[in-house]
Amino acid sequence: MVNDKSPIPIPLATVGGFLGSGKTTLINHLLSQANGRRYVVFVNDFGAINIDLQLVETIEDDRISFSNGCVCCTLNDEFVGSVAEMSKRQDRPDAILIEASGVADPRALEASLSALEAANHVRLETALYIVDAGCFGQRDYAEVEMLIDHAATSDLVLLNKSDLVTKEALDALLKEFSVAAPYAATLATVQSRVSPALLFGNSDRPTRPEAKAGQHKHPDYHHWHYSGRDPMTRDALLELTRILQQHFFRIKGIVQSAADPTIWLSLQVVGTRAVIGQLPQGFTGKDAVEIVGIGIGPEMRGNELDRSLAAFEKTLKPTPA
Repeated sequence: MVNDKSPIPIPLATVGGFLGSGKTTLINHLLSQANGRRYVVFVNDFGAINIDLQLVETIEDDRISFSNGCVCCTLNDEFVGSVAEMSKRQDRPDAILIEASGVADPRALEASLSALEAANHVRLETALYIVDAGCFGQRDYAEVEMLIDHAATSDLVLLNKSDLVTKEALDALLKEFSVAAPYAATLATVQSRVSPALLFGNSDRPTRPEAKAGQHKHPDYHHWHYSGRDPMTRDALLELTRILQQHFFRIKGIVQSAADPTIWLSLQVVGTRAVIGQLPQGFTGKDAVEIVGIGIGPEMRGNELDRSLAAFEKTLKPTPA
């Protein structure tokens, strides 16, 4: 039985990348696109953040509060305790962003994040890594191997500053990373412009009054929706997940259990990482199955997904006696 009083984990994303790749540019972009959501950002050094002074509300030794509700904190030894405390507050943030050091292995955060996830304080949504496409060809062998190694452990890789290389060079980079980091989605960007929806699947739906920030179009992703009236077994949900992972980077959903209709399952997918959980007791959805997918790039599925879903749905129908 699920405790309906258990805290809902805060969505969290990590941002890694070598010095000068565009991590801070990405953080600034996400804050400017907060759209009513409150972020807490942990960084190694405030000095690297280009702060709009008109947004600053208060400044403390290791914390800056913005008028749009976002907060920027230094990444220090008290990180785990700070996040645990935030998750218990009534004014807890909508999401957490962590900018890892430009010279550190992003995996250095794994122990801390695992502890926070185990305690149900946070839920890792996306591990993002940024590569400077313009400088990649100028790196020595050791640096190239390090960048690829770090990228291979991420969910999403941005080949940033893609406007500084030729189309042929960019295509070669995209191919190289698709082979070297086969479990990560790779996206070419300029000035780290990427939709918040790729980091936090529900970030397009503001939870507070919309902040006054410039709006930007993001042609780098598309949405998809699937619904059904019949409950589904866990095995069927796993099979559906395998089908959808071939087409979408992010997948979220709620599914009524066929084994016990009083139980509702939650689905969280980022790239190849999938987690099926159980929603609090008493939860009731509108339909038995509600799943949304977010795909990277233009929508070019053709009929492949439709055929796969049609074949899958046939397996759900009982065979006549």
